[in-house]
Parts: sequence; structure tokens; C-alpha cells
Amino acid sequence: MSRAVDPGWGAAARRAPLILVPTRGMRTALTDDNGLVVMRMVWITFVAVMVVIGAVVVAIDRSLPGGGADGRVVAAAVAGIGIFLQVVSTKFVPVIAGKKPATVRAAAQRAFFIRVAFAEPAALLGFMGFVLSGNVAVYAAGFAVGLAGMTDAAPTGRWIAAGQEELAASGSDVDLLEALVTGGLTR
Repeated sequence: MSRAVDPGWGAAARRAPLILVPTRGMRTALTDDNGLVVMRMVWITFVAVMVVIGAVVVAIDRSLPGGGADGRVVAAAVAGIGIFLQVVSTKFVPVIAGKKPATVRAAAQRAFFIRVAFAEPAALLGFMGFVLSGNVAVYAAGFAVGLAGMTDAAPTGRWIAAGQEELAASGSDVDLLEALVTGGLTR
């Protein structure tokens, strides 16, 4: 049982907008000594960007002429590519393992950022597909697949518990939650 306390999502939600401020956001992320809060700030920011892009899609939908591409075909392609990326990402996500907290923290953060990196493109492809087809459903498909990937990547209590199981299976006695909350981002 962990002696560390999960700080929850509140601190991350309050501080997430700082990431959008040039230099201030990077300084906040790099100097914070609670890596879990920073990971959650990043996650919130990426999901918020997906929502903002969706709002832009809805706002410009009426003014954007329909493209030459069939929206159903483009939506299927966007969803297929997004799902493919989610499946492929599992080949690149490292197992959370290590005998020292710093090593475990680095592995966990690497796993998190790789999952985010493979989840986000679905929404971006959805936006590109919307521009090509003029069909809002294309972005909706990319958003849905991207959000599913982001939900899977979210550093929740369930994610931490799964990582702790990986640590135990590797023979490590390092506490993942403690490793994450007692150190900042690794580079």
C-alpha cells in the first residue's frame, strides 16, 4: 500500500492553462516537483485542444464549402488510421520497470507520453479530413478515436495501479505513485 497521496486532478486542472503561456508553461512543467500533476496538466491541455478544434469545426462548418472527398470514406479512413495507431502504440510503450524511483518515474512518463503521442493524431487527421470533405462527421470520428486513446493514456488511479502491477511483475518494490509525486518530469 502506497504511503504517497495522489494529489488528484484539481491541482492539474487549475494549472493546466499555464502550459499555453510561452516560457511560463514550460518553466512550470520543468520545475514542478510533482511529475504526476504535470502529466495530468499535459493530458488536460491535449484533450482541451481536441475540444477547441471541435468547436472550430462546428463554427466554420456553415462557411466551408464541401470538399471533393466523400465524407463517409474520409471518416472511415480517419477512424481506421486512428485505431491502427492505437494498436501500434502498444509496441512502443515501455513496460514500467526499475529498481530506483527515478528509473521507474522515467519509464512511466515515457509510457504516458508515447500513448498521448499516438492518440492525438486521430483528432488532427479528423480536422484535416473535415477540411477535405466539409463533413463534420469526419472530425467527430477522429475526435472519438483520439479521445478513446487519450482516456486510455490518462494518468488515473487505474493507470497507476496497472503500472504498479507491471512493477511487481518485474520484481521491483518501488512505489509508482510515490515515484511520480516525489519527482518532476524526466528529460
